[in-house]
Order: sequence, then structure tokens, then C-alpha cells
Amino acid sequence: GITYVDVIIAGLIPATILSLTIFIAVHYVSAPQLEDTDVDTLIQDPLPRDEFISEGIKFGLPLAVLIYKLGIEQVTVMTAALWTAAVMLATGLMIPVVRSAMGISDESAIESLKRTGWETLDGAREGVIVLAPVTIILAAINGVVDILTATGVPTAISLTLLDLSGGVLLVAAILSMIICIILGLGMPTTASYTIVALLVAPTLISQFFLPELASHFFVFYAAILAGLTPPIATCVAVACGIAGGNFWGTCVEAIKISAPLFVLPFVFVYHPEIVSAQLDQLTLTSAGFALIGAIAIIHGINYRFSYDRAATGGLRVAFFIVGVLAMVYPGRLVQAGAMVAAILMYVFQSVTGRPNPVETVTSLFSAETESVATANAEQK
Repeated sequence: GITYVDVIIAGLIPATILSLTIFIAVHYVSAPQLEDTDVDTLIQDPLPRDEFISEGIKFGLPLAVLIYKLGIEQVTVMTAALWTAAVMLATGLMIPVVRSAMGISDESAIESLKRTGWETLDGAREGVIVLAPVTIILAAINGVVDILTATGVPTAISLTLLDLSGGVLLVAAILSMIICIILGLGMPTTASYTIVALLVAPTLISQFFLPELASHFFVFYAAILAGLTPPIATCVAVACGIAGGNFWGTCVEAIKISAPLFVLPFVFVYHPEIVSAQLDQLTLTSAGFALIGAIAIIHGINYRFSYDRAATGGLRVAFFIVGVLAMVYPGRLVQAGAMVAAILMYVFQSVTGRPNPVETVTSLFSAETESVATANAEQK
């Protein structure tokens, strides 16, 4: 069977691609809006070293226990969660007391124990309030899953999807993504994945012979897109509530920032080795192409080009196309060509996008000539 460690390893590459591309996109979007980009002025009141270490132990130790229980001992999820909660409770209560006993904190050990105790109870109350709706939804979904299984709905969806796609994998993948997004609208991540894993993933496995991990990663990433997809877009709604932004404008920005996420599930279909839990040469090569393609998509959509509207639009479309080809296309030759095209377009845009492109190129060559002359002089 597939172990928890296999799932973690399989998810490393997609998570890395997604994190890096979103980091770049956020930089492109936010940097022009900041008057002062000095990190020292942006970060106020950093934690003292001793407090940073204690906070790291407080949250790092429970995480280590969770990974050990699931990955090494391979206990059930409930058992691992129980151990993690117990360790988190112990570290949350005892570390402030230890700091007080060592004289690091201003309050006494008894006062620290009372404070952390009340904070723990208050946190437990908040946790119940937050998790109660999710628990109710999951309980209802269990009943829905039983009904769907008993009535044969997954089989019907499988046959319908196969019939509509005509046996073409690309069409089936697009239809599957649409179904996953619709089924995930307004649902928590766990609930939406539970539904699509039952209804959609078996079709991709049995009818189109995709590997099991690739199929489940496909439906998982497709389902979480519901949080960004209008008209519901629960993640966007929460962000708007915090920032006070316009819903539809924020939806557009969210889709622009997370654009590679809409392409990444298709990478699992045409390059399932990325989520095979084997970090071999084939996997890393596919991951490299996917990463460069995702960066090209982000660059094309979010970078502020200094051209007119027509040239900017054409360049954005070109970056998007070569990015998709580099990420998804099954043939290595086309992927390599798309990657080279993306790099050449980036170099072209970097040079011609400056005020004096001819002078820029000339200065580059003159600088190289001067460096060579200096090196020759030093050798003499």
C-alpha cells in the first residue's frame, strides 16, 4: 500500500512549484505598491532570540511527533493526532512555566501556569467553534458517500465521463477538473477532496489507467481551486473580509497569482512521475520543466511590461503558451523548446524593456570587453 511517507514525498515537488511561483507572483504584484522595500523597516519588533527558540520548540516538537507517528511508526491518523495534541498541550503549558522559573519572563511560575491554562481553555473553545461546522459537514458527507456508493453513482459518472470525453485523455481531464471545481464550491478542503476522491479519481484510474497517486493528486489540486473560482470563491471572500477589498477584483488578482495552479493538475496526468514518490532523474527532470513553465506563466501574467497594450498582450500570451507547453506537453523536445523560448523572451524583454535598449546592449558588451582587458593586464 501507499504509506504516509510516500504521500509526503510525492507532494513535495508540487508544493515546491506552487510555493515558489506564488512567491514570485506576490513579489511582482506587491513590490510596485511598496514605497520602501527595506526589510528592516518592514519588519517591526522582531522576537528576541530566547523567545524565538522557545516558540520553535513549542510548535516544532508537536510537528516532529506527528511526522514520526505517521511516517515512522505508521499509526492511524487519529492516534497520531492524539499524540500530537498531547505534546502540544504539554509544551504550550510547560515552556512558559520553565521560562518563568529560569527568570527569563517577568511573571512568576504560578502566574505563568494560570495564564497559559486559561489561554489553553480559551483556545480549545475557539477550536470547537471553528471545527464544529467542518465536523457537521464531514458527518453529512459520510452519509452522502454511503448513499452514492450504494446507488452506483460513481460508476455512472465514470461511464458518463468516458462517453463525453470520447476516450480522449485531455478532454476527460478538463471535464474532471470542472467537476472537481463544482463539487468543491463552498466546501472545506477535506470535505471536497473526500467527494472528488470517491466520484472522480476512480474513473481516471480505471478508465484512463492513471497511477493512483497521480489521480488523487489531480482531483485534490482541482478541488481546492474551488476556493479561488467565482462566484463562491470562499478563500477570496475571507481575504476580502480581512483586507476590505472588492470581491470580483480580488478574484481576478487571486486567479492571476495562482494561474499555474490551474495547469499543475494536468502535469500529474501527462507526467505522473512527478508524484510517484521517487526522486529519480526522470522525476527531477519533469519537475524542472514544470517549475520553469510555471514561472513563465507567472511572469507573463503578473510582470509589469513597459510596452504598449498590444505588445504587452502578445508577450503575456506568448509567455503563457510556452509555460503551459513546458509544464504539460508529453514530449521532451517540445518541453525543451518551450523552455528555451521562455528564456529567450525573458532576455529580450529584459533588454528591450529598458529606456535605451541599444545603449544597454552596448554597455553589456563594453563591460565584458573591459573585464577581459583587465584580466589580460593582470596576467601580464
